[in-house]
Amino acid sequence: MSCPVSSPVRCAVVIAFVLIGAAGCSDDSTGGATSRPTVTVTATVTASPKGSATTAQGLDQLPPPISGPVVHEETVKSPTGNIVCSLVPEGTAADCAVLHQDYRPPPRPADCDLDWAPWFGVGTTATFGECRGDTFDFSLAQPLDYGSTSTVGQVACQSRPDGMVCWNTGTRHGFRAARHDYEIF
Repeated sequence: MSCPVSSPVRCAVVIAFVLIGAAGCSDDSTGGATSRPTVTVTATVTASPKGSATTAQGLDQLPPPISGPVVHEETVKSPTGNIVCSLVPEGTAADCAVLHQDYRPPPRPADCDLDWAPWFGVGTTATFGECRGDTFDFSLAQPLDYGSTSTVGQVACQSRPDGMVCWNTGTRHGFRAARHDYEIF
């Protein structure tokens, strides 16, 4: 049985079989009584698009589906203002700064001659920690409501209560950044 899967939609198929056997249980001493057992087997198969991942809770798919409002803003911030992201105008990358975070950034590489920023980035892959000599104007960031997504070219950032998720829609690599934790996928 085939099931069409359009990214990033999950498809669940439930197949139920009812088998009725004609087992002839006969006992000559009772006049040949016959019983018929009934067996029910249920199988559940879940198919998901290749390359998807789930969080530790197994509830959220990363990258997430784009199901809420979509905007095309190049600079956005979470409703709390703690996470600010810049999606480059060419639509090939995004950077996010978590202004107040409860974790340490990775150590500064020896070959970084510029500022070492505890920022998240995504181009074709995702990173945490960037060697950079520039920044963007945080005051230009437009609020991105929870459940909303900003897309520019092949890059998308979605605001969620558990953080900002940004990813490359072609490679499906990205990150989820929040105050208390983060994920690279």
